[in-house]
Amino acid sequence: RRMCLGDVLARMELFEFVASLLHTFNVRTPEGTPLPSLNAMPGVTLTPEDFKVSLTLRPLVDSSHDFLNACHNIRTAGSH
Repeated sequence: RRMCLGDVLARMELFEFVASLLHTFNVRTPEGTPLPSLNAMPGVTLTPEDFKVSLTLRPLVDSSHDFLNACHNIRTAGSH
């Protein structure tokens, strides 16, 4: 079966992006907001209902691994 050559690269890029977000930030619902519903709106794909999240910087123990200070040197595949 044939597949797009960029599919593997795209999945890897998405994984790295989400992993770096989860490494850098704590993701929570805003104070006093209930957890998002697990109900989805049917269509071509299942679309979750709108919800809000709050991102706060995680405290870094060792600043030599500070992602935010080093990210200006990081280039993703395909960037020019």
